[in-house]
Amino acid sequence: CKPHQTATPFEGFKLDHKHSPMLTEESLIKPKLTSQGSRSRINEAGRKQIVIEEQVVMGKMAKYNLALVALLGLSLQVTGQTQCSTITDQLQCGETSGCAYAWETQECRAATCTDMFDKSACELMDGCSYSDALFFCYQTGTEIPCERYFDESLCPSERCTYYTDLYLCFDKDEAVPCERYYSEEQCGTGCQWYSSTAGWG
Repeated sequence: CKPHQTATPFEGFKLDHKHSPMLTEESLIKPKLTSQGSRSRINEAGRKQIVIEEQVVMGKMAKYNLALVALLGLSLQVTGQTQCSTITDQLQCGETSGCAYAWETQECRAATCTDMFDKSACELMDGCSYSDALFFCYQTGTEIPCERYFDESLCPSERCTYYTDLYLCFDKDEAVPCERYYSEEQCGTGCQWYSSTAGWG
C-alpha cells in the first residue's frame, strides 16, 4: 500500500511519434506557420482593415463632436438670453457679461454688436466687425448706418446725404427727424418749432 498521490494532468502521458504522430513536442512548441507570402497578404489585409475601422471611428467621433459643439453653442445662447432677461437692475445688467440695457424698453437683454464700444470686446462677439475709422462695432456683412458717419468725407454718398448745417449723415430715402434740428432756422419741412423752459425747440 502506498500513500495516496494526486495525479497531474500529464502524468503517465508520453509524447511518441509512433503512437501519436499528430501530437509532437515540436507541434506543441512551434505551431505550423503559413508561408511567408501568405503571411504578408494576411498582414496587409489586416492593416487595411484596421485603417478602415479607424477612419470609420474618427468619422463618427467628428460628427459627434460637431453635434456636441452645436448643442453647446445653442445652450449657451439660450442660457445667456434667459440670464439677461431675468435681470431687473440696470447697473447689474451693465455689469453682466453678454448683457445690455435697452433704454427704449427699459429692460435687460442679450448684447448685440452695436452694444460693444471697445474693439477687443467687439471682436470677441461672434459675427461682429469693428470699424477703426468710425469706432463702431457692427454685424459682419451688413451696411453701417448712415448716422454713424460723423465726417462728411466718410459719408457714403451713394446711399446717404450729408447735411452740413446739422453735421449729419442720413439715409437718402428718409426724411430727417424733427428732433435732429436744433434751431428754429433749421427746423425742416413738416416740423414745428416750439420753445421750452429747457431752451430746446
